[in-house]
Amino acid sequence: MHKPVLFSVLIISSILSACSPETSSSTTPVVPAAPIIIIPSPQPTEPVCKSLNLQPTPGPDTPSLFPPVNENDYVRGEQDATVTILIYNDFQCTDCNYLSMSLLLLENHPNDVRIVYRYYPYTTLFDKGELAARAAEAAAKQGRFWQVHDFLFEEQTDWVDLPVDSFEGWITTRIGELELDSTRFTTEYNSAETIDRVQQAAEEGEKIGIPRLPFYLVNGQIYRGPVDFEAFNQVINLIKLGERQFVDCPPMTIDAKKKYFATLETEYGNVVLQLYADKAPNTVNSF
Repeated sequence: MHKPVLFSVLIISSILSACSPETSSSTTPVVPAAPIIIIPSPQPTEPVCKSLNLQPTPGPDTPSLFPPVNENDYVRGEQDATVTILIYNDFQCTDCNYLSMSLLLLENHPNDVRIVYRYYPYTTLFDKGELAARAAEAAAKQGRFWQVHDFLFEEQTDWVDLPVDSFEGWITTRIGELELDSTRFTTEYNSAETIDRVQQAAEEGEKIGIPRLPFYLVNGQIYRGPVDFEAFNQVINLIKLGERQFVDCPPMTIDAKKKYFATLETEYGNVVLQLYADKAPNTVNSF
């Protein structure tokens, strides 16, 4: 009587075990992925073009605290040049020999630069500064200022250490090399007018308070940067760039639906830039 009962229990147990879920420690439950929601961003907009009332780069006629260039100044270069470099200097100052730099600037910017030279014989340090300025002034009477100006700087090492009483003899002997009338030169060199002008230049420099030599003004403004060719070359290019500034927004001439490219030519090859007229029409139009 017990066998049928036992058999029934076994059958029921088998049925229940077949219906129960199968478990395994190695199975990872599947987590449903969250849906990706793409939020459309609005088309970028560019600010409306506005002109700014900015002060331009100082021009050669900009008011200055220093005396403006006048008919008594010695000027080299175009009279209507964009950039005027005015220098207060002493011929005897070996650290102030700017000749090669100035000639290089004039060579590279023949229509955009003029050099103005003003005497500032600094007698505290240079015992022949006034004498050299008198030589240049005497040569100016014969229309040869710049010839003697260049000569004094070129031959600087030959005369800066001479005794004071030997300078006149040295310059008079060498002056024939510059096609000047030596007799007239000697007369002008020792004239009261020449001596007075050079002394007035020294007094004016002291009154202004020239802090150092050489002392540069660029378009009437004190220049405090490096005094080599590369530095002045960059300053000149920057001022020239100011002439290309716009005071008003340019008219819209591009088609925002078209593609525009710019090619930069370099010594290492070309660089091609894509300009997005649809994203920044004002910028691309200005470019």
